[in-house]
Amino acid sequence: RFRNVTGVQTCALPILSTLDPSINTAAIAINVYNNIFDTLTKIEADGSVAPMLALSWQIGDQAKVWTFKVRGDVKFHDGSPLTVDDVIWTYEKIRADAKSPVRPYLAAVTQIEKVGTDSIRFTLNTPFITFDRQVTLVSVLPQKAYTEMGAEKFSVQPVGSGPYRVVQWVKDSMIDRKSTRL
Repeated sequence: RFRNVTGVQTCALPILSTLDPSINTAAIAINVYNNIFDTLTKIEADGSVAPMLALSWQIGDQAKVWTFKVRGDVKFHDGSPLTVDDVIWTYEKIRADAKSPVRPYLAAVTQIEKVGTDSIRFTLNTPFITFDRQVTLVSVLPQKAYTEMGAEKFSVQPVGSGPYRVVQWVKDSMIDRKSTRL
């Protein structure tokens, strides 16, 4: 159920334990996260993979090396720029968290490195031709906001770069969100 008052969209949200996409992969959660956060790529309605935060990507070494060029014009909802460093930090945070349900999506990743100022290279332990599809499952988080707020506060007042920012969340009840693209 949705209600739209003065640009704030309210929807009923009965079962959601957190707004931190690095620790929850429930189907309803992913639908919410897709509105708050961005990923490197996205799946189009026709099933094709398209750029989101990545402008482009290259595949090397028989699909074991993937290099993504990241857009430089994206800002998080707090006004800070989204950088390659945020992308790397997000992926490394997930890889280091043994409890993260997102971690298995990155099981093939053996190395993540910054290439220049605007690109990120993933080295995999095996060829993975659909890795560009796999990164649609990893929402990019703002390193500075996350570390300053702490995981607990971030999980209820997240800062993303997606089309909506969270105005208010009442756990097991509803979420108010406002478009960032008006």
